[in-house]
Amino acid sequence: MTDNYSAGIMLLSTILGAIIAAVVGYIVSKKQFKDQLQLRLKNTALDLVNEIESLEKIIKPFADFYEENDINFIADRNTDRVAGLIQDVFFCENDLTSEVLIFLYDENGAYYRYKDVIPYFDEECFLNVSEFYRNIIRAHNYYSLYKENLGNYYLGKTYEHLVNASHISEDVKDMLKNKYILKNN
Repeated sequence: MTDNYSAGIMLLSTILGAIIAAVVGYIVSKKQFKDQLQLRLKNTALDLVNEIESLEKIIKPFADFYEENDINFIADRNTDRVAGLIQDVFFCENDLTSEVLIFLYDENGAYYRYKDVIPYFDEECFLNVSEFYRNIIRAHNYYSLYKENLGNYYLGKTYEHLVNASHISEDVKDMLKNKYILKNN
């Protein structure tokens, strides 16, 4: 009877030890996963903020000038000499060319590189990042249509989306910085 009792205790101890080891392993694994995700979110946020700052150097001058001059800026420079002159002055003053919008955004950008990480941002941050980049990508696509000689409508839509992106860029950067870059774990 003592041998059965000892064997039972030994079996119970072994099972309990295995359960404790499994629980501890699970907790450690979960913590490591969370830490890795937080680091990945921080690095993604850093890259997005850097890219947004670079994009702002392009989009802000266009957006600001468009809001100030509206339709005169989007008129076709080939048919409207005043629009051509206004655009020439703008490009010269901002050290830009009209061709810069052709290369505004492509599939090598941070938004595409981190498309698997961005959904892990909190909902507000995810929505704002998505909205900013949706405007950038639409501006790029509309400008491509304009360059295919499909009319000023597409140039107007280009600038509308640049304005929209410009208006939210600071908020998006601040949100990424405050929630993911400057956040202490």
